[in-house]
Amino acid sequence: MQGFRFNPNEVEDDRREGGFQPVPEGEYSVIIDTAEIKETRKGDGRYLALAFRIVSMKSHGRLIFNNYNFVNPNEKAVQIARKEMKKLCLAVGINREITDINEFINRELNIKVKVDEYEYNGEKKQSNKITHYIKHETPAPQAGIEQAKQTLGGEVLPF
Repeated sequence: MQGFRFNPNEVEDDRREGGFQPVPEGEYSVIIDTAEIKETRKGDGRYLALAFRIVSMKSHGRLIFNNYNFVNPNEKAVQIARKEMKKLCLAVGINREITDINEFINRELNIKVKVDEYEYNGEKKQSNKITHYIKHETPAPQAGIEQAKQTLGGEVLPF
């Protein structure tokens, strides 16, 4: 089709120099978008890297990343990751041993995030930190019908 014109250089980036802006603090409905096993920068450990895609209206489509150290010379880092993984598994309905990280993909849950500030190479930076994993509750259809009846004064519309 003729008449289409777009120049991406004329659009301001949705990120600050050196990375993306964190999403505002709050609770978000998410699905787990990707799961990867990665090696630490030093090469002395491995971690599970998950990307959570926001599906709620607020910040829809944005990603929040979280890493879980399951092999690391720092035993405390491993303990923290194991506790976080347990909370995550419970929130997505996994209550057994898993051996395939793809079982996390497309699992839905709610998360609460905060904005952490830190310094990296002398620069102040911000990132999101997941503080809570919450089981996603889908409201029963009947609850919606009852709410509509109350709103409409007990009448049910004929469609």
